[in-house]
Amino acid sequence: MWCVVHHFPQLLVPSPNGQRLLDYLFLHPLLSVRMVEQYLQCTFATASKLVEHGVSLGLLREVTGQQRNRRYRYEPYLALFEPSCTSPNVMETIEPNRSAMRDRHMDDD
Repeated sequence: MWCVVHHFPQLLVPSPNGQRLLDYLFLHPLLSVRMVEQYLQCTFATASKLVEHGVSLGLLREVTGQQRNRRYRYEPYLALFEPSCTSPNVMETIEPNRSAMRDRHMDDD
């Protein structure tokens, strides 16, 4: 969470729309420039600059790979809800359960 909070002042300066965009990111962590434009009621160019600033800070990541109609993820926020499946701690939890289930199944035969 520190990473999310740490970057907010950089995102908010110098635009008065920054705080409104921040609120919007928590409500809609997957967004497009058009969605930002509509929410902030600003020009497409302004919305695009705000989103690109978020990308340059590492807060937003473009996920479509397209030139048009791009979608962005609010990376630090969404990462809080996505456990890493490659984490050793997660695998240590999963593997013993698989072994126990396999052993129980073989005992039933």
